[in-house]
Amino acid sequence: MKNNWTETNLISCLSDVLDYRGKTPKKMGGDWSESGILALSALNIKFDGLVNLDSARFVDEELYNRWMKKEVVKGDILLTSEAPSGQVYLWNSDEKIVLSQRLFALRTNEKVYNKYLKYYLQSEIGQAEIFRNNSGSTVAGISAKTFKNIIVKYPCYSEQVKIGDFLYNL
Repeated sequence: MKNNWTETNLISCLSDVLDYRGKTPKKMGGDWSESGILALSALNIKFDGLVNLDSARFVDEELYNRWMKKEVVKGDILLTSEAPSGQVYLWNSDEKIVLSQRLFALRTNEKVYNKYLKYYLQSEIGQAEIFRNNSGSTVAGISAKTFKNIIVKYPCYSEQVKIGDFLYNL
């Protein structure tokens, strides 16, 4: 059987990258709130779900609107950039969130199924690609610029859906 898989870079799989790393409430002219819109950071993202939510922070609607020029939407992939890099989580909610420290949101294009890409990036091969592109002497991490160097392999879209949905439903 012929292998009809595509090999490309991560950036070619995406229609958008949301990158608000480095923003803080103080830099945005505001402060954290006791309640409001959840601000997620790399500390909250693990392969198997959201963690440490008891220590998560919040912002009010006004600060959210200044911070999040583009919103995270259901189906976006959250990817940690460092400490540690490469943790992946599929955002499966309509709830608004703020991308805080060391966190990207990746939106797949029409060629790549989001659940497939999530599991690919979590796989041994995907993790090796991420770690191969880490830089930094104190804390290893990736930047959006390195997405052009992270190799992704995928089959036709219908096969991606089968693979992604199967793994998601496990």
